[in-house]
Amino acid sequence: MSETAYQPLVSIVINNYNYENFLTDAIESALNQHYPNIEIIVVDDGSTDESKALIDRYGDKIYPIFKENGGQSSALNLGFTKSLGEIICLLDADDVFVSEKVSEVVKVFAMDSTLQWCFHDLQFVDANANPLSQVTSNQSPGKWDYCAAIANGGRVPYIPTATSGLSFRRSFLATICPMPEEIRIASDNYLKFIASALGKGYFMNQPLALQKIHDCNAYTLREDKDPIKAEIVIKTAYWIRVRHPLLSTFANGLMVRGIGMYRKVGQIEAECHKVIKDYFELTRWVEYLTIQMMVFGTGLSLMELVLKHHDNPNVIIYRNHLLRSSETFIREQAGALRNFTPFYVGTRTVSGLTLPSKRFLVVNTGNTYGKFWEYYSQKFGFTPAFLWKLRHTNASLIHAHFAQDAATALPLAKAFGIPLIATFHGFDVTVHDRCAEKTWIQQQYFLRRERLKHSAKLFIAVSDFIKRKAIAQGFPEERIVVHYIGVDAQRFQALPNVERHPVVLFVGRLVEKKGCEYLLQAMQRVQSQMPEMEVVIIGEGPLRSQLEAYAKKHLKRYQFLGVQPPDRVQFWMQRAKLFCVPSVTAQTGDAEGFGMVFAEAQATGLPVVSFASGGIPEAVAHEKTGFLAPERDVDALAFYLQSLLVNPILWNTFSQQGRERVQKQFNLGSQTRLLEEIYRDRVLVSSEKESC
Repeated sequence: MSETAYQPLVSIVINNYNYENFLTDAIESALNQHYPNIEIIVVDDGSTDESKALIDRYGDKIYPIFKENGGQSSALNLGFTKSLGEIICLLDADDVFVSEKVSEVVKVFAMDSTLQWCFHDLQFVDANANPLSQVTSNQSPGKWDYCAAIANGGRVPYIPTATSGLSFRRSFLATICPMPEEIRIASDNYLKFIASALGKGYFMNQPLALQKIHDCNAYTLREDKDPIKAEIVIKTAYWIRVRHPLLSTFANGLMVRGIGMYRKVGQIEAECHKVIKDYFELTRWVEYLTIQMMVFGTGLSLMELVLKHHDNPNVIIYRNHLLRSSETFIREQAGALRNFTPFYVGTRTVSGLTLPSKRFLVVNTGNTYGKFWEYYSQKFGFTPAFLWKLRHTNASLIHAHFAQDAATALPLAKAFGIPLIATFHGFDVTVHDRCAEKTWIQQQYFLRRERLKHSAKLFIAVSDFIKRKAIAQGFPEERIVVHYIGVDAQRFQALPNVERHPVVLFVGRLVEKKGCEYLLQAMQRVQSQMPEMEVVIIGEGPLRSQLEAYAKKHLKRYQFLGVQPPDRVQFWMQRAKLFCVPSVTAQTGDAEGFGMVFAEAQATGLPVVSFASGGIPEAVAHEKTGFLAPERDVDALAFYLQSLLVNPILWNTFSQQGRERVQKQFNLGSQTRLLEEIYRDRVLVSSEKESC
């Protein structure tokens, strides 16, 4: 590989626990890298030896972090959170990097921007660094892309390298971390499995690090490692299933493998027995697992556990067009279900979000007659052929998103004799009928709206504001519940050590409702007093050229970035100073239903300034997590922006209170558990009573 001018910041994250005899060598090997642009973060995981004194000697050459003992995953999670590098290299405190390690890794990432990870071989050495043997992979060096095969249940090729052989692009590692802290040792297995499944990578058969084998190893070459290895595999399978539902088929195979490993040991640890039981409560592949366990000859107690398990009920997640990139909230909510298995059904696909192919079905598959059958389904109902394909879901209920889509799904609910739930999000109950788009879907909605009001089992409003709007349209109040979808607070986190830039961030469609014009007008006032402040606009829409023209004429510092992937949005949220999407009620009546983006911003510690419009006052607590000005009041908007920019104490207070409020009221996991209670208690149990 040729030399490259590409020299991004590389973060070397060292995790240490009671390795005072080895830690100095690890730190020195990081400091002695030939590559010039590095930072070294040493996370001490509650050591009780002299590690702290050793770390303190290095002063500002390294970034030390001292924490209570929580295990390897906990230490690496914190180290990654505190890092700034574009590339992350992991190093165990009892291992050593060779001096060209980082340079070689950077070369790999420089040659192909699609590569997300880089792994390499290790050299086994003794405690004094005398060579023992090289870890060989029996794999050819080069690019690896096993994503599709793994998603379909294929196995990850054997990768014997350990933590010190793993490097990642920051943007990619952010989709994996935080790792589950229940995996206290050998978390490198979790990282290798997930990385191989989610992204393309590169494997080097050069031993660019030395792995020391000594009496204090937590795992490597231990005589009693078999039960530990089985425990690691089982816990890894469980957390892959929990964190990455799209990899469920792969996780099933991994779980079976772990159970088989325990069979050889002779017994299953009580803790792992519980993990296996919890796994069965997540998965609907019980028959597959049962057959595999019979092949492995698993013990009777485990078989009894399987036989007692009942499959999760299935739920159809219905959206006419599956699934726009702006509708991550639908996929996130469905993916967070634990006691129901989601199947995605619609009339056609659109360019946007990826969904699990084995639980995905649309009318228009793109063939010659696809558009005709899509039109037919919207106007007359779904064909017998489509219903026949859908029968295998054996769904217990249908959850449609948006009122128009729920109206289209009415024939499905009737055909299968199952209850229908409709979630109202915003425009579906706020836009005036006279202003609604003249589409087939909208026309059919008007024709079926009264039937929807009487036939749907339950209506979910994403805010109290939306509930009031639905009632005003004649939907029955007694069958409307308010439920906030929630934000993945583990993904949207604040980065305390990352410097906030003088940026006011906007994320949203460039349409009338989002009020970007009012932000630009307010920023004109702000920049007259604070010229260093910049406004960054993420999003696309019909008003972009008009807004850019205004910014060019009136603003000193601004950026229009267009549509950005989720990781870049998160990047800006973690670095901006304020978040401002001053939504208004559009001439059509369209208004902000809740505003998930406000909750996401607050989860990253970003205070919000906006208008008190629609459901925003439910997402943002005025004078606690942000400021809400009267609608279209530009002077008040500018005043609130400046008030937070010049008052760091107030900014910190709002930042902390925003994070706490999201965790307490808008956490995706806890909110989805509440949704499952709604499914079970308000829909399924109620329907069973009515049928008696």
